[in-house]
Amino acid sequence: MKVKIIAEIGANHNGDIVLAKEMAHAAFESGCDYAKFQSWQSHKIPPGPWDKEGPFFQYKTKRDFYNSAELSDQDHYDLIEYCDSVGIKFLTTCFDRERNNFLSTLSINTIKVASCDLTSLKMIKDLTQNFETILVSTGMSTIAEIEKTRDVLVSSGKNFALLYCVAEYPTPLSSVSLDRMLSIRSTVPSKNNFGLSDHSLGTSVAKVAIANGATWVEKHFTIDRNIPGPDNHMSMLPEQMRDIRNFSNDFEKMNTSYNLEPTDNELNLRKIVIGRFGDNA
Repeated sequence: MKVKIIAEIGANHNGDIVLAKEMAHAAFESGCDYAKFQSWQSHKIPPGPWDKEGPFFQYKTKRDFYNSAELSDQDHYDLIEYCDSVGIKFLTTCFDRERNNFLSTLSINTIKVASCDLTSLKMIKDLTQNFETILVSTGMSTIAEIEKTRDVLVSSGKNFALLYCVAEYPTPLSSVSLDRMLSIRSTVPSKNNFGLSDHSLGTSVAKVAIANGATWVEKHFTIDRNIPGPDNHMSMLPEQMRDIRNFSNDFEKMNTSYNLEPTDNELNLRKIVIGRFGDNA
């Protein structure tokens, strides 16, 4: 099965829709299947540390960033239309139940749930009513919490994937646990339900996940790490996403046959060389 690669543009556009479209086009050119954004409503975010004066990059507070980078309804329409014209699928993360009501009216059938909402089961149940495929990141969650969410998704009858994730930005390789990755893989019915959402700086974790059966891979994506904001500096560049795509394509070629016997070419060579040398006096 072809691995589906998600370019997590997120809020790297800082509210500049022209830049968002440029990033989506670069994601397509890099071989990605999805250009992903984030759908929040800043007025729904309760008071918290994000209201404390920073500065936060070029903003006075983090909430100012949320306000600036928030996608309006029209932004969603424009980005979907642009992604369709380019040939890449639009994807977004739903951050509240109310936003689900709007997102369900869009011409998309796949939705993403962030790690912080893995335990937001009411919202997840709502999403299963409106979307055919639900992707859920698993950062910060216990295995028990992951299994509970899995059960909700299984009972919905919809397609889903649990994405191994470490909620450290960026994620050092020392924080990546292959055991936990494989444990999450073992909790789902098939490899079609297993993937990766990775915040490490390179491509190694993505390649390891693909080699271990991940069918979804999400990486933060930018066209310039010097663009201000919380994620651009740790996002993949186009050539890195292309490297992941190429690895995935190569791995698919290696993994298409489940025959444990010698290849036809080996059998032909066998007729010539087997028994010719070692046991002859």
